[in-house]
Amino acid sequence: MATEFAAEQKERFQRFLLDTTKGFDYLSAISSLGKQADRENETGGAARLEVKIHDLDRYQPGLAALVMRFPAKYVPPFEEALKLVVAEENQKLYQELLRRQKALRVALVGQFGRQHVTPRGLNSAMINRLCLVRGIVTKYTDARPKLLTSIHFCPRTGVVTDKVHRDATSLAPQTAVPGFVQRLDEDGNELNFEWGLSEYKDTQKFTIQEMPEHAPSGALPRYVDVIAEDDLVHKVKPGDRVEITGVYRTLVGSQPNASGVFNTVLISNCVRQLGEDIKQAELKPADIEAIRSIASKPDAFELLSRSIAPTIFGHEEVKKGLLLLLFGGAEKNLENGTHLRGDINILLIGDPSCGKSQLLRFMLAVSPHAVSTTGRGASGVGLTAAVTRDELTKERRLEAGAMVLGDRGIVCIDEFDKMSTADRTAIHEVMEQQTVTIAKAGIHTRLNARCSVVAAANPIYGNWDDSLPLSKNVNLPDSLLSRFDLVFPIRDLGSMERDRKISQLVMEPMTKRMQTDSGTDILRNFVHTSVIEPDVKAAEAQEAPTTVFSTSHSVRDEAGRILQVVTSDFLRKYVRYAKARPEPKLSDEAIEVMARKYSELRQHVQASQNKEAEQSVTTRALEAIIRLGTAHARLKLNTQIEVSDILAACELMWKSRNVPFDNETGLPDATPAGDDDEGGQPPSKKRRRAAGLSRERRDEISVAVGNALQNDGLSVDELLSPVNEALSEELSLEELGAALAELESLQRVSSDGSRWYLLG
Repeated sequence: MATEFAAEQKERFQRFLLDTTKGFDYLSAISSLGKQADRENETGGAARLEVKIHDLDRYQPGLAALVMRFPAKYVPPFEEALKLVVAEENQKLYQELLRRQKALRVALVGQFGRQHVTPRGLNSAMINRLCLVRGIVTKYTDARPKLLTSIHFCPRTGVVTDKVHRDATSLAPQTAVPGFVQRLDEDGNELNFEWGLSEYKDTQKFTIQEMPEHAPSGALPRYVDVIAEDDLVHKVKPGDRVEITGVYRTLVGSQPNASGVFNTVLISNCVRQLGEDIKQAELKPADIEAIRSIASKPDAFELLSRSIAPTIFGHEEVKKGLLLLLFGGAEKNLENGTHLRGDINILLIGDPSCGKSQLLRFMLAVSPHAVSTTGRGASGVGLTAAVTRDELTKERRLEAGAMVLGDRGIVCIDEFDKMSTADRTAIHEVMEQQTVTIAKAGIHTRLNARCSVVAAANPIYGNWDDSLPLSKNVNLPDSLLSRFDLVFPIRDLGSMERDRKISQLVMEPMTKRMQTDSGTDILRNFVHTSVIEPDVKAAEAQEAPTTVFSTSHSVRDEAGRILQVVTSDFLRKYVRYAKARPEPKLSDEAIEVMARKYSELRQHVQASQNKEAEQSVTTRALEAIIRLGTAHARLKLNTQIEVSDILAACELMWKSRNVPFDNETGLPDATPAGDDDEGGQPPSKKRRRAAGLSRERRDEISVAVGNALQNDGLSVDELLSPVNEALSEELSLEELGAALAELESLQRVSSDGSRWYLLG
């Protein structure tokens, strides 16, 4: 019965491949298998014909459902039919494939309906079914040969025999004791295993994991092991986003299992890599019109930047930097193999409770592909890649880290300062070359990690100290700081008006029901599903254009006027549309201005009186200006990077470095950094400028004050005489008071209002 059924199905699929009246032509596709073999230019493996699953239904309604429900019954006859068609219709191709020892395989692609799932959707109902699984490759093993047919020679009788080996990973019926090499024949004669004449095929195992955007909040991502054979080996590497067509099966071992629970794997039939725009809402004509309308506004940059985390007060420059990070620069791959990154890296460092972590959470929510980690919970290999040992096979395998999984996306690292120095060093290569090179345990490879990094850290002393340089505040080497295009010191600046506005913004959500921009309850609106293929109702619900301006969030300016912000969904579509447009090119005027601005920034740092406090300016700063200018041109939907884009990028970089910038001329302000208005500056900076102390002078005063305050507290008047006796240059009473205030900010002395005391 089984043989008759297989013969009937073989004839049916043979007629399907020869049919050209239903709108498909697989005879032409079969002829291209020869080009595929020439392109691979190797012996062994398989030539695979892609068949769309809905073409089976067009040929005979219900056939696709049978193939997906019973692949073990229908796929082997399908492949046998393909061999017959190739042998009859293209004898030359058939002989060429035989000469190259290439098997003929069928790859089923297309729409799988409810059987298009994530690894979380692979349950008991999917066992032995053909399904399409989407995920991200996290680890894989090396390809190894598997025995297909063993050849045996009997020296006594001179008889040569063969034995076919099929295990549980084969769709054909399994043979008895697969992989067992027979030593004796039926008469007890000794057999020699002719390993050189036997037939093998390549096999490889890799693991795909649920994508971060598909995993439900608070749940561990699910994974599934995939078995790839023949031409499907070496198709993927850790960090790749893939769709696997395969049969979900259980592997029943030879040992008895009292619990009845067995390992499950996905036997791959087709492996396809995914692009960057997966799982994103379709752009409607109304959306494109709204995007172009906003891009034409003169304040488009400000409008979109204040839409970044609108519930967080202030941080206008930080939000502008994060907005440009979403758009990104232009990646360059030169002919000599040099790779110039287009992704923008940003470091946020400052006082606690300033909203740094919330800004990172917003970036995770608005980016279509983002990976989150923390400094305390991440190691060097956890961020890049690791070589581990498989528990069952004892083989070494490569396991991808967070930055490899975040390829073509954003990696958010919170508590960046909590990482150890050794672990932090591991990301040096990733942040500039955007690759991870592994040379461990005999494995030498290079993985892609083309991602933007957004890191948040606290200063080394808890709060930002303006008297210390950036590298001393965060305890990071210049080699790592230079890899960040923008470094924003975030201070907790206090004033009565500012504190009142922050308190109003914090209390506002507490008094309102949490709603989305459409007015529906967030918790009721979100239902997680492991099925990727949308149903008809979900598709109809997405037909309406996205709401442009938010009704649940608003931002107020200094005068209290309400300013509009766009919704997160619209911002995602805006970024997607802008990045899909042609890459902006640098104009000659922009190149000239950029070169001048870079030179002026270098001169400013070299002419600074306190060079140690300035962040070093390297050639990477020039590349950062290009990336930021490209992102600004993309935001405006321009095809050319103009002078205004370069000036906007320079202004953002200047302000992140606390360098004065003249908004009217676009040139650095000639006024020294210490002579501008004190409004809005932190108190420690005001005291330092009032005192005008150098580092050496401050240390000298600190020693003198410490010696004078050894026994008891003293007033300023009582301190003046013993301090001046120990100094090379005397201080006035006012200068001593300013110096004591600065020492207090460094937590070296304290005051009760009238007397000063030594700390520690």
